[in-house]
Amino acid sequence: MTKSLDDQGITVYGSSAAYEEEVVRILQKSILNSVTGKAIAYKIKAHGSVLITDDYPGIDRKELNSDFQPGLSSKKQGIIGFHPHNKRLTTIQVVFNGTPLTPSQVSYIHKHSPGMKPDEVLCHEMMHAARYLGGDAKTTPIPSMPDYENEEEYFAILVSNIYSSEKGRGVDSFRKSHHITYKPEMTVVEAAPFVFLTEGDNHRLIAKFCSQHPVIAPMIAAAPAAFNPIRDFYVTMS
Repeated sequence: MTKSLDDQGITVYGSSAAYEEEVVRILQKSILNSVTGKAIAYKIKAHGSVLITDDYPGIDRKELNSDFQPGLSSKKQGIIGFHPHNKRLTTIQVVFNGTPLTPSQVSYIHKHSPGMKPDEVLCHEMMHAARYLGGDAKTTPIPSMPDYENEEEYFAILVSNIYSSEKGRGVDSFRKSHHITYKPEMTVVEAAPFVFLTEGDNHRLIAKFCSQHPVIAPMIAAAPAAFNPIRDFYVTMS
């Protein structure tokens, strides 16, 4: 039971055929059907490959939502533990911080917590894997914006926000932290073109991302997303 998207450098292997089919559906119908997702996949394939799984030594399926596993990864393969826990696939008990969650609670998180829809979560972890494979990942703190936890989470959140916007989602789906919250974290004004870019350390960090990713940053900038601070950055530099 293994499904390979060889043209993208991505393999899906899981505990059931239903799992593999559902993850491949999310990849093909959502993530890899976007400009942002294609850019991430390009980065992955340029440096190695990614395995997306719910069944791998060292991964606790009961605790699994989604997590990039650097300790299980190699220089050529990134390991992403992922289970969508959606209406199509509710095959395992979800445990969050040691507390079991019901399917309705999981559904509430998907609907009401910014950036926590299954495809958004997987996009986030794929960005971590892409940066790890490229040798870019580094958990540098951001003292001025501690809710992001570190630069690595900031970059994954930035790109997944652009992805969400490309999918036609609004501010209710955009994150400004690495926490699970139950209310919008960004306002309509902050999401307007050029506004986010000028807040806090955003300009410096986005400039750093573009410097680290001279190939895929312009690709992401081309995404037809209303919220696209990477595009805004390039406009201000032209």
